[in-house]
Amino acid sequence: MSSLGELKKLRLIHLCIAVTFFISGLVINLLQLILHVGLKPFNVVLFRRIMYYLCYSLNSQLLFFAEWYSNSKLHVYMDPDDFKKYSGKEHCMLMMNHAYEVDWLAGWMFTEKNGVLGN
Repeated sequence: MSSLGELKKLRLIHLCIAVTFFISGLVINLLQLILHVGLKPFNVVLFRRIMYYLCYSLNSQLLFFAEWYSNSKLHVYMDPDDFKKYSGKEHCMLMMNHAYEVDWLAGWMFTEKNGVLGN
């Protein structure tokens, strides 16, 4: 565990994470622009499905870094029957009244655990 902790402290790792996130964000935003101009006028349903996966892939990178880098876990305690019945099967909107990025990240972790992270 100490070697992993030392690896997380290296500036090269921070640089690699930043460059990877920046480049993937540019690629995903370029794909979103192409889909918005080329696909949305013709097939809105397919456009929304593809956009869901593109947004999820960008948000999931942030969640991976939050869980890996901080070594934190978010546990959602819920009735198992309600979890099977409702989790990821209903639309939801997470509205938060928080000013800090960590609070937003925890909210995104919560929506990802419930299977509703996306667009």
